[in-house]
Amino acid sequence: MACTIDATPGGATANSYCTIAEASAYNETHVSGATWAAASDDAKCRTLQTATRLLDNYVTWSGAPTTTTQALAWPRIGMLEPNYALIDPINFATIPSTDIPNNLKKAVAEYARLLLGNDPTAPSETELAGIASLRAGNVELTFRSPSEAAASTSRAVLPSSVMAYIRAWTTTSATSKQLVRT
Repeated sequence: MACTIDATPGGATANSYCTIAEASAYNETHVSGATWAAASDDAKCRTLQTATRLLDNYVTWSGAPTTTTQALAWPRIGMLEPNYALIDPINFATIPSTDIPNNLKKAVAEYARLLLGNDPTAPSETELAGIASLRAGNVELTFRSPSEAAASTSRAVLPSSVMAYIRAWTTTSATSKQLVRT
């Protein structure tokens, strides 16, 4: 089945915060933009949907969703433009509750490019091998039991380059959110 993007703010069937055209505009000026440009539209669509889904799953957003029928966490009520307090600490600018802010679109576009060929939710080679520790001097390699490996495997899912765009709208340190396998 062909992948399609629905980036309608507040839509009941929305599946991405960013369209392929918006992500392409962002990535065409990125140093690694050739990776995005070379991908098929289907791959771009799937990575945009995955990036959106992972952000909504791993980020605790400030504010509240605009409606109870929207499929995604954004748009939101009570959200402020990032860094606006530095410009005018008295008259804060709010993000309209019908909009997806540009920084969120940039975060999704960045994350989607990084996801091309790299699934952060997939186990790494080290995790699959169950390696507990490795030392180079006098070579030492220790393996975990399968149950220990499953219980202790965790790693960051959200890259710092993505979090930099959305940090102002999170209620927790989302960079410390970890993917934990059980």
